Amino acid sequence: MTKRNDIFKKSVSRSLIAKVASIILSLINLRVTLSYLDVESYGIWITIFSITSWIVYFDLGLGNGLRNKLTEAVHQNDGLKAKRIIATSYVTLSIIGVFLFVLISLAISFFDIENFLNLNNVSSLKIVILIVVLFTVINFILSLYKQLNNSLYKTEYNEISILVFQSLCLVTVIILDWCFSPSLLLLAIGFGFSQTFVSLIFTYIFFSRNRDFIPNLKAYSKEINKDILSQGSMFFLIQISMMVIFTTDNVIITKYLGPESVTTYSITFNLYQKALIVSSIALAPIWALYKNAILDNDINWIINTIKKSNFIFFIFSLLIIIGSFFTKDIIKVWLGRDLSYPDYLIQFCAIFIMIRIFSDIYMYYLNAAGVIKLQMYLYVFGAIMNIPLSIWLIKNTTLGSSGVILATIITMLPFVILMPVKVYLNICKLRNDG
Repeated sequence: MTKRNDIFKKSVSRSLIAKVASIILSLINLRVTLSYLDVESYGIWITIFSITSWIVYFDLGLGNGLRNKLTEAVHQNDGLKAKRIIATSYVTLSIIGVFLFVLISLAISFFDIENFLNLNNVSSLKIVILIVVLFTVINFILSLYKQLNNSLYKTEYNEISILVFQSLCLVTVIILDWCFSPSLLLLAIGFGFSQTFVSLIFTYIFFSRNRDFIPNLKAYSKEINKDILSQGSMFFLIQISMMVIFTTDNVIITKYLGPESVTTYSITFNLYQKALIVSSIALAPIWALYKNAILDNDINWIINTIKKSNFIFFIFSLLIIIGSFFTKDIIKVWLGRDLSYPDYLIQFCAIFIMIRIFSDIYMYYLNAAGVIKLQMYLYVFGAIMNIPLSIWLIKNTTLGSSGVILATIITMLPFVILMPVKVYLNICKLRNDG
């Protein structure tokens, strides 16, 4: 237990400075990017980013499956198995990535995106999307280093990589603002190169510190691939459902309310999302540590950790509620301008983030335990409900973009009730089996 707590404390303390710095930089980045583009172009940029971010959900659950399997191999001191797991994951992700790029490129060529999103005369829109897709696919493969760090309890490296990426993005936007007129194309290229550079550097750092894990084609294993994907298939269904619930908002708002509405919505949501990001400092290392505790049947550590996580949730909820009274003033100081807010947007964003933090506490444990059927059912139900409910609320109420986040809140409510119950039942089962 002491060793596990030491790992947790070191990971959190090392991550904290990098996380806080990256959050500050991301806030500066948003202001600088909004200054470089106009409000409408920024809304289009956010919508493009939302659509292309869907790619990361199509890894067939391999990333999360890898996380559990590699943690097991490391716990068993089986270096050869760990190497085979990593090599197999890279090969499989590369095949998926190439397939996705070809498929999406063909879809972009034949699909009328401007008409679908109700956009008019957006210069080089398809080229911009294609470039963003290309870099997203490249980093879809290269960013596997994050799951490798998670499995080895080195989550602080992931936080540092985000900090470096935010720094490069800020430099990129400042240079573009000084030297060029507003251009979504140049922004896409600049951000894409920055992300790829960071992924290459931190992949190199991981394998330079873990040379025994350096993959090669000979280490690829069909059996391991099947083993990872057998659990990964349920993770994949969860990921696709999460994609629908959490990343379609901007697309829906652009289509039915226009890109200007996306800007206000995304800025408000972005601010509240920082609370979720900060909470992840504590939660990120816990998945692999839960897996370790389950393998050791350390029930007391699991229960104490969940209690501490709930205390963290209480503190964050208190801060979020207090902060909601000052959100408009904070955003005005942050961006140097006033925004027009639809009714209840701020309150709904606050409620949604609190629900996410609370449900993540239990989701991390269930993922580590491999108990994911309940999540799968809940996420699939939420995905089926989310889009039609969002559209209905936009069309039949005066909530505007607030209706979209309200729909997401409604689809997430079952998580708040059922996931803690499932965790309690699973811990009871572990205690009885032990």
